[in-house]
Amino acid sequence: MSPDILTFFSRLIEKETGIIYGENNIYQLKSRLEDICKHFKLATVEELHREFNQVVPNSIMRQKLFDHATNNETLFFRDPSFFTALESFILREVLLEMPNEIRIWSAASSTGQEALSVAMALEEMCSRVPLPPFSIIATDICDKALVKARSGIYSDFEVMRGLSDERKSRFFQKETDGWKAKSSLHGKIQFGYNNLIRSTVKGPFHIILCRNVLIYQKI
Repeated sequence: MSPDILTFFSRLIEKETGIIYGENNIYQLKSRLEDICKHFKLATVEELHREFNQVVPNSIMRQKLFDHATNNETLFFRDPSFFTALESFILREVLLEMPNEIRIWSAASSTGQEALSVAMALEEMCSRVPLPPFSIIATDICDKALVKARSGIYSDFEVMRGLSDERKSRFFQKETDGWKAKSSLHGKIQFGYNNLIRSTVKGPFHIILCRNVLIYQKI
């Protein structure tokens, strides 16, 4: 795989998504390009490069590239201190506005664990303090991640990562293929596609979550 081809794809990804591939993680790009070639039954990355240089590039291939470019590492209640800060901010700042609805945007929601964790945290708050209704918009650039997020189904391993037995019992139900978020929780979240480079999401929001995004961007 020539350096020029790697540079072509890294610059394309940066331009279209803001995600940076540098010396420290270029090996990931190499591996991901090879995975895309296998998916489309292309023998080499050079063939993939030619496909991207057609007069009319293959839109399916482009989306597959961006799906693979993203890092979808996530888990339930990632960084517990954040959820303590979230509750404090709602109590001290948001409720002072006396809103009819608390509106939250999870701007890089991956497979949905962040948005669901926030929804669970707010449901638990409701049992301690009076809160107005809340809604969460959860967006991501990765189609594959959004399919999973919309399904609301997670494996035993995924629910073990950060989800207590109490929360699992209260907010999820066992299915043959995993644990499914109950509709009373999942229904408060609207999942959708969005590219932060040219975002189409309309506010205002009381809280915008952009956690673990800037570490992949050039700032």
